[in-house]
Amino acid sequence: MFPDLLAKTLAMAKEKTLQTAEKVTEKLFSDITSLVNEARNRVAITVNRQITILNWNIGIAIIITS
Repeated sequence: MFPDLLAKTLAMAKEKTLQTAEKVTEKLFSDITSLVNEARNRVAITVNRQITILNWNIGIAIIITS
């Protein structure tokens, strides 16, 4: 009886450890995904800003030379 109880207890502990590891892995993946998405958003904002400035300067150059 004791070896069965010990085996069951160890199996339950192992399963709980695996579940905890999966949760930690999921959290880590989620955090990394958020970091990547935030970086992409900052890049898009910067690119849009620079394109707007470029177009503004092109417009100014056209007005000045006209």
